[in-house]
Amino acid sequence: AIRADGMYPEGVTYYSYLLRNQTLFFSALGRRKGVDYFGRTNLPASLRWVVWSSLPWGREFDNFNDARYALRANDYIAVLQGQFPGIGDYLAQRVNGDHLRYQSNPFALLHGRRPDLSSFDPERELGGSQLFPEAGMVACRTGWDAEAMAVMAYATKYEYASHSQADRGQFNVYAYGRKWVIDSG
Repeated sequence: AIRADGMYPEGVTYYSYLLRNQTLFFSALGRRKGVDYFGRTNLPASLRWVVWSSLPWGREFDNFNDARYALRANDYIAVLQGQFPGIGDYLAQRVNGDHLRYQSNPFALLHGRRPDLSSFDPERELGGSQLFPEAGMVACRTGWDAEAMAVMAYATKYEYASHSQADRGQFNVYAYGRKWVIDSG
């Protein structure tokens, strides 16, 4: 389950599967029933955690729990842009980069747009460090540009046998476009 502070215990790339299904379901059901299901969740906190887990150079995310670094998110990101302007646009840019990959997806053609980054400044909105206390994660950054350093440290408990690991005291360091210290698996 997603923690109250927004973290998903299996990491961002495993969370993206859940997020995709949840986002598309909420969108379809909300249109049918006229209810804002997005407003009834802690999805905003979760999106903050996803953005904090992004690597400085974009298009990759911390591989907590031996997940992949990249997300396959060419449809639900468009819905998140509409539901959460600002952070949704920033996340779309982090996932897709400067290329408009969503234009190759019919669903995203209906909902997507070029990310508008003018209304979200991660330095101002998120600062340089964030503690996710229920999740046991702390993230620190020297900035939000491609040359910044990001450190993510975990003191989580062992929960899931399928995607969780026994090394709960791990930390990862990313800087200057490289992965300096990563989880050994």
